Amino acid sequence: MKAQSIPVNEHKYVFISSKDIKLLATQTASEQKILWRNRRAILFTFILPVAFLVFLGASNRGVHLKIIGNMNFDTFFVPGILAFSLVSTTYSNLALSIAVQRDQGILKRIKGTPLPPWMFFAGKVGATLLNSLLMVVIVLAVGRFAYGVQIRVSTLPALIVDLLVGAACWSILGIAMSTVVNRAEGGSPIVTLPYIVLSFISGVFYPAQAEPAWLQDLARAFPLEPLARSLEAAFDPFVAAPAFRGTDLLIMLAWTAVGTVLSLRFFRWERKSS
Repeated sequence: MKAQSIPVNEHKYVFISSKDIKLLATQTASEQKILWRNRRAILFTFILPVAFLVFLGASNRGVHLKIIGNMNFDTFFVPGILAFSLVSTTYSNLALSIAVQRDQGILKRIKGTPLPPWMFFAGKVGATLLNSLLMVVIVLAVGRFAYGVQIRVSTLPALIVDLLVGAACWSILGIAMSTVVNRAEGGSPIVTLPYIVLSFISGVFYPAQAEPAWLQDLARAFPLEPLARSLEAAFDPFVAAPAFRGTDLLIMLAWTAVGTVLSLRFFRWERKSS
């Protein structure tokens, strides 16, 4: 079922019908139900990032980081956990859920239905973005009410743009990574190891300025460090508004393009034969 252009007048056309919108909403709701039935996904998506935030925030309360301008640890750590949780809700969930559905033959059956491929992916990404929004609200609420981290109104546009670009980047990378996983039972280490390693070298849990220069340069080449730093700038009281970091956004957009090309080239609806 392809979206048809419906003439409104001689100059205007509507490419997505109300039926398409209802079908997309149904697909998104279906993907949401699948996530909330998966206890492991809930653990890694929601509970683990909040646990990191609560434990490390409480154990470093009142600490100021001289290496980054005497910034309060909580002000540094909240955007780092925000970046970590965004990657978990987008990249990790999409890569693993697609791998499981491929392994179980669900993707093959979906391909044989009238559901357009674009709507299947739009539903998955839509559900992922809703989960990401929920996680952002949780992290910001804990940071604000438990640790007093201020959300700067003057840098709010930059914060929103950073989150949207980061979510788009890591969502498409999750779809691309799903092409690497052939069997779902062995997929978790393949998917999670890269972003866990990147988290430790990208200044998510501690300032990257303490690392060797070569390791900092390596981290900057990947999209987690630019996401963490751009979010940090939006919270940093020493950074003037509007706090947009153009280079970081360009790096994430470049990885979005790379992920799109890899997904289009290598995505499979069926598992490779042994």
